[in-house]
Amino acid sequence: TGVKTAAGSEVNMAGYGFAAEISPFSASGKWNWMLKLGAASGDNPGTTDIDEGFAFNKNYDVAMLLFNHPVGKGDFLRSGLVRDTSTSASTQVDTDAISNVFYVSPSFSQQIKDRLSWGGSLTYAILNQNPFVGNDISKNLGMEFDANLTYKPYDRFTWVNQVGLLFPGAAFNGGTLGYDNKFAYGISSKAAISF
Repeated sequence: TGVKTAAGSEVNMAGYGFAAEISPFSASGKWNWMLKLGAASGDNPGTTDIDEGFAFNKNYDVAMLLFNHPVGKGDFLRSGLVRDTSTSASTQVDTDAISNVFYVSPSFSQQIKDRLSWGGSLTYAILNQNPFVGNDISKNLGMEFDANLTYKPYDRFTWVNQVGLLFPGAAFNGGTLGYDNKFAYGISSKAAISF
């Protein structure tokens, strides 16, 4: 990589990641089902001469809160490759990415009317690497339920409303660090116009 540690040894990279989106069937023309699953390696914080971390593009969405917005008091996802982890996570919005995690996320959507649809997903995730040196923590990141309502009044205009409910796992306690591990929710509304 051309990067050296403070001790002068060369830093190597050995990260991996994979993602799959499986849509096996459609129950009818109005229903769609999908299964998203994937993994991204996490960097071992105890080593400085090898970077095992891998992060997906920030625009790849699986769960509304868990992989988009920095949650928890520590850098559990080890996503320093894509965001500034030296500042408080509470000062950042939509800067996180999928990293240091294995996830599975089944989802569905239903076309209610010609221009109106709704859907939902349930995401479960666990850590690949312990993100802290000398502190053994649980790997369970918990579950998130997301629901959305999409209105498309015109072919080139889409309005999406989302609700995300995060039920954090024991990993967010940080082991002996004793961080808060509380329920979190998010609401978003966004519109897209294409030309």
